[in-house]
Amino acid sequence: MQFDKTIVYGFLWGFLASLIYYIFITIRVKKSADMEPLVAQRYMGVGAILRFFFLSLMLILAIKIPYTNFLAAVVGLFSFHIVMILDVLLVIFKENKLAKE
Repeated sequence: MQFDKTIVYGFLWGFLASLIYYIFITIRVKKSADMEPLVAQRYMGVGAILRFFFLSLMLILAIKIPYTNFLAAVVGLFSFHIVMILDVLLVIFKENKLAKE
């Protein structure tokens, strides 16, 4: 069985897109914290639409670029989410353990 580099490239493509997505969220949340509630709501709504288009573009490019594997790009896109969820679960576990002591 031969190693397929397109899987690695696809995963890295998706993971990079996921990191950029969270950088966009971070910037939007920080800026919206100083706004009036209605303006911040609109600002975040526009940001959500822009992030959706960004992710759509990244997935379309993963299909079009011949040296990336689309399914690996999708897995890479969700891998950062999984890491964040596991980190939160670890923090909760540690806090519960400390509270019992």
